[in-house]
Amino acid sequence: MSVSIAPRHQKLIDDAIISGACSAPQQYVDRALDILALEEEFLHQQKDAINAKIARGLAQLDQGLGIPGDVARARLQARKAAFLRNTAPFPA
Repeated sequence: MSVSIAPRHQKLIDDAIISGACSAPQQYVDRALDILALEEEFLHQQKDAINAKIARGLAQLDQGLGIPGDVARARLQARKAAFLRNTAPFPA
């Protein structure tokens, strides 16, 4: 099989090899596909919980319990930053 790689993706692969994170393009692609598979598996396993949270949020909106978009975005950004700090592969 032959696959075309977009220039921006080729740069990511090249940079990973230069930095020593990967030794060959195939290793980078393998890692990327493994991560994608894990993400898909997680979403599949969490499907019911995700749908329940969406339903709860929609019910809250119907009851007038919504919050402004900028507040919601700030909360999500804070949660994402905390998550990334706690799951970083190389702690700072």
